[in-house]
Amino acid sequence: MVLFAVLLVVFFAIAGVSIDLGLASLTQQQMQVAVDPAALEGVRLRDYSVYEHISDPNRRPKVSNLVRLVFDDDLHPTGGTQASGAVPGLPPDDADQLQLGAGPMLRVSGQGSGPMAPGGVLGFQGDPSQPSSPVTPTWDDPILQGNMLPGPVVGNFDNGDMVSGTYHDDAEHTEPGNYQRPDFTRGVNGTSGPWEALGFLVRMRRTTGANPFDNQVGKASHGPTVPLLFALGSTLRKSDSSQWDPRRDGMTVRATAIAVARPALRASPAPINPTTGDPIASESDAPSPMIGLHAAAMSIDYWTSLSPGANWSNAVNSLTIGPDGSLTAGGQVRGFLVRANTVTSVGQPIIPDAAAPMLTGIRPGYVAIYARIPAGAGGTDRVIGYGFSDVGKNSDGTLVRFRLGIIAPGGGSTSDVRVWVAANGVSAQIGMDTPALSKPDWDEVFRQNRILAFGGDNNLPDHAVIYDHTRIRPGTLLAPALAR
Repeated sequence: MVLFAVLLVVFFAIAGVSIDLGLASLTQQQMQVAVDPAALEGVRLRDYSVYEHISDPNRRPKVSNLVRLVFDDDLHPTGGTQASGAVPGLPPDDADQLQLGAGPMLRVSGQGSGPMAPGGVLGFQGDPSQPSSPVTPTWDDPILQGNMLPGPVVGNFDNGDMVSGTYHDDAEHTEPGNYQRPDFTRGVNGTSGPWEALGFLVRMRRTTGANPFDNQVGKASHGPTVPLLFALGSTLRKSDSSQWDPRRDGMTVRATAIAVARPALRASPAPINPTTGDPIASESDAPSPMIGLHAAAMSIDYWTSLSPGANWSNAVNSLTIGPDGSLTAGGQVRGFLVRANTVTSVGQPIIPDAAAPMLTGIRPGYVAIYARIPAGAGGTDRVIGYGFSDVGKNSDGTLVRFRLGIIAPGGGSTSDVRVWVAANGVSAQIGMDTPALSKPDWDEVFRQNRILAFGGDNNLPDHAVIYDHTRIRPGTLLAPALAR
């Protein structure tokens, strides 16, 4: 009995520590669930409005609103949402009943003084039944800061809740107290602004705020630490020093996600309303029809031979339509007319179709790029990636005319856009529409895909996968993907 009584105290102490560590782990998981899609959203909306400095500040409120909706119990955040361009914000709402915030928002209140008061009552921070415990608006539905300066101008500091930059997958994946990660270089305002970067980092943190990098209006935010509750019954000693002490200060929890733009492996035709047949409008601040695959495919040899100079998108090229659906120039086959729904994934064979529908007048969209898999006379022309281009027939239907580059869905010119991140209808992963190929054939498909995206003169000779926008071949269609 004596031994049991002694061990019982130890068991309860261990159980208390285990429960609190479990709450901290749950908090980190819930925060990670929010920052993962938020980072993807930041990459997805890189070019959704108009290019460069307009899209970048416009996408950041959307990323913040997405995080808040992840934690909200009625899809109407307590503090309302920010307006984004022409899209109005939501007005403030009543407090969430669950009061989970970014992880459990537990606290001790009642007797004594301070959040760790002995003899207090365990409850939720912001519990409506406890008027003395007001809601913490930022962490009832966390409001991530856009890393902005007055103006609004994107500040894009290393310690911000959102940072756009370049991801380096071969560097050390650590996050020090000043938040300057070895594997992520922020884009700096200037000739190579943050809007051009292909990576987007989103972080959440629950800290004491003692680190000045954790709390800067408009740039960085933090929630309260995860307090030790059940572990207060253990023998964990409270420190009298000014340094961090878990018993007094709680546990620090952080979650960080990095998304990047990768070469597209799947693409879809432009979506239409199945009832009316009308094009579906985009989500940009100036809605226009969504863009999708053109009814044309071009060979990688021809596509990569087009000039990537300063005015690379200004020239209009013409291809003659043959009776078999071939597209020729200079007496050589450069591509084919195809049904857009037959080239929706890498690996799919090219099936020429002279009757494939294509509108008159060049319009923005995506084209399938193909190569012979395996190389040689016995191979098959298969999709190995995608580019973006204005494409359309001439008035008498004898030519396909195209101009590299596209006009932004929001109406702004993208004549200088070197690469394009599709906001919808494109994926960096293969799917159910991908054909079954042998391993050597798949190896060749992905090798050709890397050549298409990274194989220009300005790139590494081994066509390594990199995420620097200056090293990607102009005209390459990209899709968002989670990297870290």
